[in-house]
Amino acid sequence: PNWGRFVCAAGTAGVPLDQDRVDATIGGVTVARRGLVLPGRALDRARVHMRRRQVALELHLHAGRGTARILTSDLTTHYVHFNAAYTT
Repeated sequence: PNWGRFVCAAGTAGVPLDQDRVDATIGGVTVARRGLVLPGRALDRARVHMRRRQVALELHLHAGRGTARILTSDLTTHYVHFNAAYTT
């Protein structure tokens, strides 16, 4: 579960983002808090959720009260293999 890729994508949205304030959740499992990966087995637990047909990825930017929801998919084999080759 490469949570850093999600933060990187959010950082390219054209609005201010402080990576040291971001919390990341994958499938309901918090994997990073305040820009740092959580110790322990959080990534392993999130990895199980990443294998499901649908998974929720959440970023809390700690930058105000606004919210947004995006539905997306990328099913190409190359993209999946490229992003599964490493983790942040």
